Amino acid sequence: MKLNNYRNLISVGIGFAILSFALPSCSLFGGDSTTGENEEAPEVHRVFIDSIHPDDTVYICTGSGSKRFHASDSCTGLNGCRKEVRGLTRREAENKKRTHCQICISDEQVE
Repeated sequence: MKLNNYRNLISVGIGFAILSFALPSCSLFGGDSTTGENEEAPEVHRVFIDSIHPDDTVYICTGSGSKRFHASDSCTGLNGCRKEVRGLTRREAENKKRTHCQICISDEQVE
């Protein structure tokens, strides 16, 4: 009886090993089901910090732990915001001691 249980465990283990190699290319896991290649992450559009003027609109998360302002309300840096995403001017954001997001805003000129 114990031998049969051991064989069943081995069979299940082999089955999981086969599935772990087969499923990552499946479209359910973000891959392209026709080519087996993973899809590329969306490109992040970055802007140069000096191109954002004091009266331009930026976006912040109103959560108490938030410290950054963003060039776009769709920046991935705002994905974890549990409160409201609100637009305000860069001047207002900086007056609230917010610094710019390193994901959507660059310190260097973007070409």
